[in-house]
Amino acid sequence: MDKDIKIKIIKITTPIEFNESERNITHVGDFFDFNRFNYCIKEKMKLVEKERLKTYKKTESFYIENYNEDFSQDFAVGNFISLKHGFISDNLNITEFKVTRQNEEDDAIKNKVSFLIDKKSGYFYIVNDELYVISIERLRNYFFIKKPKRMKYINKFNEENPKAFIDENNNKLYMTELLEPLPFLEKISKLKTVKSIKINPSKTIIDDEKDNNIFADLKQNLDKNNVGEYQTEIKLTKFKNKKLTDELKNFIEYLAKSKKYKDIAVEGNVSNNYPKKITEDSTTRDFYVKNEVDIKGFPIEQQLFQNIQSIIEEENQLNIDNSQYRGIKGVEL
Repeated sequence: MDKDIKIKIIKITTPIEFNESERNITHVGDFFDFNRFNYCIKEKMKLVEKERLKTYKKTESFYIENYNEDFSQDFAVGNFISLKHGFISDNLNITEFKVTRQNEEDDAIKNKVSFLIDKKSGYFYIVNDELYVISIERLRNYFFIKKPKRMKYINKFNEENPKAFIDENNNKLYMTELLEPLPFLEKISKLKTVKSIKINPSKTIIDDEKDNNIFADLKQNLDKNNVGEYQTEIKLTKFKNKKLTDELKNFIEYLAKSKKYKDIAVEGNVSNNYPKKITEDSTTRDFYVKNEVDIKGFPIEQQLFQNIQSIIEEENQLNIDNSQYRGIKGVEL
């Protein structure tokens, strides 16, 4: 069975300081040293599974189950297990509609969350956790290692790179943030078809008392009838030609830039034929892949990783190299 799988993108960076000259030090924040992040993951993998487990609010836990740094020359892969627990609940057989067993507080609902790391860009592609246990805030600290082990890597790196150094005052070897989405009009260019365009008229248009102003007329009648608070929306749908033509793209650009309208939202399909809603305030750079799932509903990983790699190859924003800077090299421990 196929299923639409949501993929989130987390940007991993491993900042360095570069000695331009004796008095000039440049902070390189976007640099990605896979060996450095890999070192943090491998230190976690040295622990037994139970010691890798992180628990929050006594009801949510997760741990890294598998990791393969040698999946390919350009990618590493692995998976987390997320768990919901801490409550007594019943298992219900929906065919016979009867309780089959009772779950105790220590029994957990389990989800598998696969991930892929691009060794060049530092982008961490992770399946959306349907239990909502794994978040960027929790991943931000999950691979934390204590100072003695951090210094082991820092000292080796500084020794191998005389023109650069890692700031040992930073208590983490890596930084995480959500990858910023493309600008609105650039995101629109990724659409292949357009299903609908929604906009809100500005207050200036609604209050305009010129003749034939349908919004002003509507407002007067609503106010007269004491309807209360409301929001006016315009929605354009059922385009005869659904393709994103240059003419339609120019029209969307006009709406986005016009002071007459606000809060534009465009629905359509992207290149892999997935529905996408694009707004000006989108804060994440997520995407979907259609993937076969196993009997438990987990994505078949080999196909999943191939699908993600195909998206990376197609997208200029994703297919980048943050691992090169002035001859700096990572070290293996």
